[in-house]
Amino acid sequence: MTGIEPVAGRRTSPATGGIRPVDTRPPARPQRTGAGRLK
Repeated sequence: MTGIEPVAGRRTSPATGGIRPVDTRPPARPQRTGAGRLK
């Protein structure tokens, strides 16, 4: 939970933010791609 803390603070959850920094863009595309890849 070290590299995910700063990433999650950007604008997405620690699960999606930790996967890719692209979550900074609209939460409509990165949230679905990040969550789909993690799960």
